[in-house]
Amino acid sequence: RYSGMSFHAQKLQDRIHGWVNKNGVPPVGSKAWEAKLEIQKLPHVIDNRMAKLAKGNLTPQQRQKLEKEVTHLEHQLDGYKKDFKAMDKDPGKGFVAAQSMTREQLKAESGVARAKHDSLLRGALGRQGLKKGDPYPHGLKEKWTVKQHGHTYEVRVHPADPKYGKDGGIYRVARRKDGVDANGQGYGWEYSDSNGNWHHTSKLKPGKGTSVNPSFDSQAAEDTHISMPSGVIQ
Repeated sequence: RYSGMSFHAQKLQDRIHGWVNKNGVPPVGSKAWEAKLEIQKLPHVIDNRMAKLAKGNLTPQQRQKLEKEVTHLEHQLDGYKKDFKAMDKDPGKGFVAAQSMTREQLKAESGVARAKHDSLLRGALGRQGLKKGDPYPHGLKEKWTVKQHGHTYEVRVHPADPKYGKDGGIYRVARRKDGVDANGQGYGWEYSDSNGNWHHTSKLKPGKGTSVNPSFDSQAAEDTHISMPSGVIQ
C-alpha cells in the first residue's frame, strides 16, 4: 500500500513537470502552482514514513500517528489526481486561484513566502545568492526578520546526525516570534517538520545527564531534521 503511494506520487511529479512545460509556469497562488509545490515534497514524505514504519520498534502511539499521516497522504494524492484530470482537459483551470489559500497567504507568498519549511529554504538559498541550476549547498546559515510576519527566521544546512534517523545532508528551519510575552520573556525558537508543523525547542531536547526533559518529543526531534533535496536547485 505504502510503496504504491510513493509510485503514484512520483507519477504525479512527472505530470506536473509535463504540464508546466506544455502550458507555462503557473502564477503564485494558482491551483497548478500549489499542486507543484506540494507534490514536490510528497515522495520524500512518503519514503520517510515508509522507513519509520519498517523499523518495527514503534510504540502504539507512534504507529497510530504514522497511520493517520498515511491516510492524510492518501487523501492528498486523490485530490491532486482529480485536479490534474480537470487541468488536463482544461489547462485554464490550473491558473485559477486555489480555494485553500486566503488573500493574506497569497500576499505573504508573493513577498518572502509563507512560513513553510520548503519555501523558507528557497528564501535562504536566494539570500545567499544561489539560484536555479546551482547545486544544493552542504552548509549554510541564514537569518532574517520579516516585520509583517512578526517573526525572525533562520535556516541552517549541515550534515545529518544519524541519531535523528537521517543520512547525507539535512536542513533545519526555525522561527522566533518577535517581542516578549506577558512575563517579559522571549518566545523562544520553534522548528518546522516536513509537514509544516512547528515544534517549540523546549520539546526537542532530551536533557543532559540525569536531568531528563519530561516534555521531550523524540518523533518531533527527528522530524525537524529535514533531508536536503538532491541534485540542483529547481
